[in-house]
Amino acid sequence: MAAITKAEIVSIAFTRNIATTHITDSDIKVAVDQYVDSYIEGVTDASTIYDAYVKPVIAYGVAVNVFNRIATEVTDRGVVSMITEGAATLDSEAKQQLHIELAYTLTRLIKLMCKAAEDAGMTLVNQELTSYEVVGFTGNQKIGKL
Repeated sequence: MAAITKAEIVSIAFTRNIATTHITDSDIKVAVDQYVDSYIEGVTDASTIYDAYVKPVIAYGVAVNVFNRIATEVTDRGVVSMITEGAATLDSEAKQQLHIELAYTLTRLIKLMCKAAEDAGMTLVNQELTSYEVVGFTGNQKIGKL
């Protein structure tokens, strides 16, 4: 189902252009499974809600899932932080706040997707899942219900 390109994910969910090589096909599949298929069934890229509601959920799902990996690289010399010239690295509190902001946006998008799916006659998989106010993780602590 994942008829969304890596370039679309970057343009939807990120404020600056990041290399699409930071996103793998597996990242997209995981986001579809975790944030789309866990909430609604029967959605395809031909569904009327796909472009307006499902694509943003996939994009922000990928962003939340790969967030901590974007500025790092695993090499034969270990895990290293990548910094561009003239850029400053955020401290861990600022990174956590940004990750939480992405998770809140993803949560709102999931709610909108579920509402649109319901209006289109699709089946919601699990009502309890759709009641979550916030999805995502920060460190080892789950961002819980509000």
